[in-house]
Amino acid sequence: MKHLNHKPKTQMETPIKIENRAGKVRLNDIVTKGLIDPLMDQICTLYGSEEIRNDAGEGEALDILEIEIDSQGGSVAEGYRLYKTIIDLRERGVEVVANVTDLAASMGSVIAMAASKVRMAENSRLMIHEASTSLRGDADKMHHVAGYLENISQEIAGIYSARTGHPVDVIRDAMKRETWLSAEACVQLGFADETYAVEQKPYNPSILERMIGNNAGKEIDTNATKLHYGDRQPETMSILSNLKPDAALVAKLKVAEDDILDANASLVAKDSEISLLKTE
Repeated sequence: MKHLNHKPKTQMETPIKIENRAGKVRLNDIVTKGLIDPLMDQICTLYGSEEIRNDAGEGEALDILEIEIDSQGGSVAEGYRLYKTIIDLRERGVEVVANVTDLAASMGSVIAMAASKVRMAENSRLMIHEASTSLRGDADKMHHVAGYLENISQEIAGIYSARTGHPVDVIRDAMKRETWLSAEACVQLGFADETYAVEQKPYNPSILERMIGNNAGKEIDTNATKLHYGDRQPETMSILSNLKPDAALVAKLKVAEDDILDANASLVAKDSEISLLKTE
């Protein structure tokens, strides 16, 4: 599916967690083979055998899987591997709970639909849209791929429809508009079952914010800094604040960051193209 230009995160920041009779794993990046393979290995370790010994007691099998989702989407083929695995677990009697911590977009939202229960953080978002890919070729090749993408989009619309109860054609219209939904809207429309509160963390200025100070020209930045430091604003935010980097330097930093995001987007597009060719 079409990707979003988000900065990638470190894959599998924490190992598998087992609490009572529930295993916990994370889907915390763009959906690619490099992400799904180790995640599938983790799930197989927890639920692949008939009985898993864990901290809940000798010989007790895990009966709950909690999957934390913060994903911009990615490869349809790789996402379907995880989606179908979750469905298989549910058929074996495992309750699967999807916790959307920040974003479940594109294929990330499809994976969430496989869970027994979908919970969303109050400030999280879900996005649905049409399947897309990047490909070069002649007219016949393009026509073939167009039909393939149409079938994929219709199939995904069916998944959303089965979850929410809305007609497939209504879902397709929303997908064509690339629809973004808040956590509350997801509950109202049937994409999620409930929301949960998120503990607010103290504001921590970034390195760039410390360099350029508070005068960013946005009221929200001033309020956030005040929240962090109180009414007494620090005279110097860091030893770098006196360097006063000019606008050109800040612009170069922004361009470099955009280049990284564009490169990442190209990688996701290539991954989707490879998956499509493998399917053919």
